[in-house]
Amino acid sequence: MNRRNFLKEAAAIFTRIGLALAVGYPAFAFVLHSSRRTIQVIFSHQERRGRVSFKNNVFLLQEEQSARAVSARCTHLGCTVQHDPVSNRFVCPCHGSAFDAEGRRIKGPAEKDLETLPVALSKEGDLTVSYVL
Repeated sequence: MNRRNFLKEAAAIFTRIGLALAVGYPAFAFVLHSSRRTIQVIFSHQERRGRVSFKNNVFLLQEEQSARAVSARCTHLGCTVQHDPVSNRFVCPCHGSAFDAEGRRIKGPAEKDLETLPVALSKEGDLTVSYVL
């Protein structure tokens, strides 16, 4: 096989691979997205202690009349951040990213804030946080 034939065969192979990926991606994407599920984390009145509560990778941030929730997953590589009560910051133990008390990025390598999650109040006084896994 000479160089010209080799290059023609290589181009044909890469073209076939590209076509297979282009045609097969929608089916593959369906499989990926269909495996997502919604997780609900319920913070009962007894479980909510102080300004910051943690359960199932969710931080619940409470004020006197309101509550917010942020994901505990660092936006850099997905490590679980920890709350430092002294500085009132969230710190990633893996690479040192830091976030303020509201989940806003203070320093990297993370480039985004912690994900804010919706909070709902039940009739019983429980707070429910929902997120997609």
